[in-house]
Amino acid sequence: IASHSHEKEFLTHYYHAPSNQVEIIPCGVDKYLFKPFKKSKARKILGITRPYMLLFVGRMDPLKGVDILLEAINFMDRTKEIEILLVGDNSSDQPEVQRLRHLVDYLHLSTQVRFVGVIPQEELYLYYNAADALVMPSYSESFGLTTLEAMACGTPVVASRVGGLPALVKDGVTGFLIPW
Repeated sequence: IASHSHEKEFLTHYYHAPSNQVEIIPCGVDKYLFKPFKKSKARKILGITRPYMLLFVGRMDPLKGVDILLEAINFMDRTKEIEILLVGDNSSDQPEVQRLRHLVDYLHLSTQVRFVGVIPQEELYLYYNAADALVMPSYSESFGLTTLEAMACGTPVVASRVGGLPALVKDGVTGFLIPW
């Protein structure tokens, strides 16, 4: 079973699985939990005060490309108007979290970037709905369930053109695909 055509190609190429024996069954999300919610209300609940908010949800892993997001924000004219929320395990003993915190300091983004930590599934919809976009700048991505959750909430996605992300994000329609 594969969740999209990219995964099916991976299974047939690397594991020599017969193509006719691999079925694609797309992942889904809980549509009763992940659905549109009023952005202004979500922002008020979460204490978002800047005009723009970008969101990353995932593991704090080098493959997730959070450094790409931080470095890109540093080049924007309106950096001071943007708040970036990083949702995921932000334990200070993790080398990637340490590296990202150093990068935030180096880029002078400490007032714009918030390491939120792990959020219970039933509260995650608030973050998706408060965001102007979910950013998935991954170097590699198998599926991208958070991408699907964000889109179920009506939130656009900016994602790398890797793994299963192009199967989910329709460039220029539901979000934007960027070169990895």
